Amino acid sequence: MRNAALLFVIATALSQPAFATKVVDRLAQNSSGCEMKENLSVSVNFNMKADSLMEAKAKFDDRMKQVADYAAQQKIENLEVQSMNYNIYSDVNNSEKTYQINGNVQYQMKSSDMAFKFAEFLEKQKMNVNINSNSYRQGNCN
Repeated sequence: MRNAALLFVIATALSQPAFATKVVDRLAQNSSGCEMKENLSVSVNFNMKADSLMEAKAKFDDRMKQVADYAAQQKIENLEVQSMNYNIYSDVNNSEKTYQINGNVQYQMKSSDMAFKFAEFLEKQKMNVNINSNSYRQGNCN
């Protein structure tokens, strides 16, 4: 009986346009103010060899250009370089001097579909790929 009376009071109150508008606005504010945000990153790791320092740098730059060209072809939006680093060091083996290039580039993305599509392409190019997703609620979550 108490539930029926409470339901009657709520229904009567909601039938009044001004009150109903305030309730709906408040509910919409809570739901839109507390939406789930997702941050996605795709990391690409490089491990290459070269015969000189200049060739090592050129190989790294070429790999970066391949990735950027693909992103442009696929119209991947909101692709931002979050961080980039590389290390070039000499490797003397059997009196032959070569250079080892290790690098990592992390891209920030907005769409999980695009992140996976991007990662699949990079894997086909024989690149080591890592996808990271971080989701959280932001805003007034009452």
